[in-house]
Amino acid sequence: MPTYIKGEKVANATSYELHEKVGDSYNKLAEKNEIDFEVSAIELTKGNHTLVVKAQADGYEDSDYSNEVVYASKGILTTGEMTPYESVRGYVSFDTGNISTGNQYVEKYEVIPGTKCYYSGAILGSAGVAMASFYDENNNWIGNNGVKSTSTRVDHTDYEFTIPVGAVYMYCTSYADNIKVVGDYYV
Repeated sequence: MPTYIKGEKVANATSYELHEKVGDSYNKLAEKNEIDFEVSAIELTKGNHTLVVKAQADGYEDSDYSNEVVYASKGILTTGEMTPYESVRGYVSFDTGNISTGNQYVEKYEVIPGTKCYYSGAILGSAGVAMASFYDENNNWIGNNGVKSTSTRVDHTDYEFTIPVGAVYMYCTSYADNIKVVGDYYV
């Protein structure tokens, strides 16, 4: 969901600039004729950024920078091989989303709802292992991608699925330590 900085028009202002405070200096990020900046569309690195809006007018410049706000950026959106948030031994149950101990591998990823992912790995297990399971921001299970293991090993290469609405984390299981997930993520 986009994050905006909006505000009321300043008397006599002809334009507005969005700046990022870095140390004691201010770097201009964007300029508009109204205070309506879609901050999430600006490529900021992951972490907190101090932002300020300056009003510009003929013969006048609001330069006190008193309207600072802190914006927590998730980072720059990119596509490629995703790095796991954590890895454990075990598997994710297709029916419950619980992680059980075992000799398989489970990797946790931060995900973006509505984006596509491509899984490469192998699933196996008569206990009903899930290829990919999804969890909300509180780590509550919200479902899986519909692929369930059988007692026969099945190798997948670039198996495509979409991250569901509400998902913040995804756990992927593989029989061998060779999970590869490609998708959109923030850097």
